[in-house]
Amino acid sequence: MNNFSYAVISGLCFGLWPLFVNKSLLSGFVSAFFICLVSIIIFFPMAWSSLGEIRNANISMVLVGSVLSAIGIVFLTLMLANTKDKEVSIIFIIMICFQIAVPAIYHIYLEGGISLNKVIGFIGLIVTVVFLQK
Repeated sequence: MNNFSYAVISGLCFGLWPLFVNKSLLSGFVSAFFICLVSIIIFFPMAWSSLGEIRNANISMVLVGSVLSAIGIVFLTLMLANTKDKEVSIIFIIMICFQIAVPAIYHIYLEGGISLNKVIGFIGLIVTVVFLQK
């Protein structure tokens, strides 16, 4: 498998799982708990042989990333638990727009500037969010 395959499979899974969680009838916190529990059960056997990597890891980056992920999962599951079936896809798309904006802004920072194409892309993102809220 290559990175394109990984991107497609992860995109499909990240696009589908919120739709199932929305229908689970669980509250946001219980839903987040189950997501983490099942994730640990799935990841642990695969990670076991590589746990030695922790010695060389930048622990502060691991902790910040993990805390941000946990906060994101909690708010996402709260959103899913409080959203009606026919609104879940729209609110999820709005969340994805913000998720896209963060690495795009970081990319602009790394490049040291912004091109006209990127300005147009951000305008499109803003227009998408505005129109989906109506």
